[in-house]
Amino acid sequence: MKREYHEANARSDREYEETAAAMAATKELTSEDVAELAKLWKTLVKLYHPDRFAHEPDKLETYSKLTAAINRAKDSGDLDTLRQIASDPHGFILRQGWASLDFREEEHVARLGKLFESLELEILSVLEATNQLQQSPEFELYELTAKNPELFDEVVNQADDASRKGNNRSKKRSGTIIQGNWEIDHTKLAGRRGR
Repeated sequence: MKREYHEANARSDREYEETAAAMAATKELTSEDVAELAKLWKTLVKLYHPDRFAHEPDKLETYSKLTAAINRAKDSGDLDTLRQIASDPHGFILRQGWASLDFREEEHVARLGKLFESLELEILSVLEATNQLQQSPEFELYELTAKNPELFDEVVNQADDASRKGNNRSKKRSGTIIQGNWEIDHTKLAGRRGR
């Protein structure tokens, strides 16, 4: 019994000393550093938590050690260590002497991120082109003919008549515009808009 008491007391003293050392090592951080530390910690724990890799027992120990290092760095305010892990997790693992891990999933996520960014740019480009199209006279003609299909036949007949007469050049007349083979009488269109 006495022996168990001494062992428990020694263990308690060691734990106290470790906690005191950890508290002494805790760094003073600015509010920006605290925010960065919290964000990095959350991101790294999501990426490398051992529960995500329970189906890979050969890597589980390394992920457990990495997560423990991430948590220790957070608890002690060691932003530099979290930055090192975030910038080069494979290098950090190798410097610790732990088993190497396959980060192809991370590379896949990075490629997907780049694809997402390029798709966002393409979507913006299409939206801009759509807005420009909707502001064009051709789109106005489309909307008018969609509401009144006979108007389309009138425009086609006018274009056909104009091409037979050889009138393919652009010119303006009172209230009428001829562009190429398309003649639009805006005085007639204005009356049709109200329909």
